[in-house]
Amino acid sequence: MARAISQDSANSSGNSTPSSAEVRQTLWRESKAHAQSVDSDSSLERQGSSSSIDANGCLRHSSSDRDFTESGWSAGMALATKDIECHLVEILNPRTKFDSNDCNITGLTFKSNGDLLVSDSANHKVKSLDVSTGQLKVECTVPNKQGSLKHPKGLCVLKSNQILVADAEDAKLKLFTQDGRYLASFGRDLIRPCDITVLENGNVLVTDEGSDKVFLYQNLSEKGIVDLTSEANWKYDIGQPCGITAISGGQNFAFVDKGKNTIVLIDGGNGRLLDSYYREKSHSSDGACKSISLHLDTPTGIASEPQANSILISDRENSRVIRLDLNTCSITREVIAPNIDLQGQGQGQQDMSKVKVKKPELLAVGPGGLLAVVDEDSQRVKIYRYMDYYKL
Repeated sequence: MARAISQDSANSSGNSTPSSAEVRQTLWRESKAHAQSVDSDSSLERQGSSSSIDANGCLRHSSSDRDFTESGWSAGMALATKDIECHLVEILNPRTKFDSNDCNITGLTFKSNGDLLVSDSANHKVKSLDVSTGQLKVECTVPNKQGSLKHPKGLCVLKSNQILVADAEDAKLKLFTQDGRYLASFGRDLIRPCDITVLENGNVLVTDEGSDKVFLYQNLSEKGIVDLTSEANWKYDIGQPCGITAISGGQNFAFVDKGKNTIVLIDGGNGRLLDSYYREKSHSSDGACKSISLHLDTPTGIASEPQANSILISDRENSRVIRLDLNTCSITREVIAPNIDLQGQGQGQQDMSKVKVKKPELLAVGPGGLLAVVDEDSQRVKIYRYMDYYKL
């Protein structure tokens, strides 16, 4: 049974102002329409869109040039650089009236239908939220007679649509049906699993911050566990692994080493270390290659961009989300950052604080160009429409 989610948005006043539900549904429909148009025409290029430069020097696309104002702030506000827009769609508080505690959001991912899965360790649940309506659709819990979901963290959706959750306190991976029914637990060799991702071939990867290792599970079998960090072709000493993601369109994956402020890229086919990104490579005017520090400060979350050899990283202590191009080993843009201008009308300092993220802890990229970011300070999920996905 669906349960209502409490929202930060207040009730609108006046007949001319759309409600928060109307705003969410409008942007949600536009996201789906954009995704479908891109899928149907892969030749669509950014330079082919109609765009203009506003008074602040920020690029705006005509397809999204609109603002929805509600209770003194605009749900259509955008964070923008010269070649990207990131519109705030909604701020979600996953706590429901059935919860005993304030939420502690420790895991985040999208389902293929656009629903958002959230691990709430304070209430020992995994929740599936309908982003377009803000409603709770499913809760994943473990029956008392079969144990409990003690401290859910990272999670992923398998090809079977089953939900796999890392329980850090119980040192297990726990499997649920897509409607939240508990199926099984396993996880030999795990001490404190942190995050999970699934490769194209169905193999599951787990970062374990208790042992500072990365494990590969073949076909979710206890017999098929491989400790990738013990492989002879690794020449990297992990500090503290946390977020992990499969790279779109292949078997490679990347994980965050929070202890060393480093992003590590691995070949998922043979477990070979491909690269580690703690410095940004660039070229000087004379063509010589030089290195520039990425200046990462406690990176935590990581997500792969669809149909691109690039990843998004939540750089927590720098209050930003960055895009790292794996081909060039360079930050191609800051998606969210303190110095990025806002778009919209009538926005004051309070409005800016709603759109910006003080400490981005986790992130997830969803269908239709949606980007979800967890702000550690507020324990809210901020949903953006990530315009770069559309290649406008």
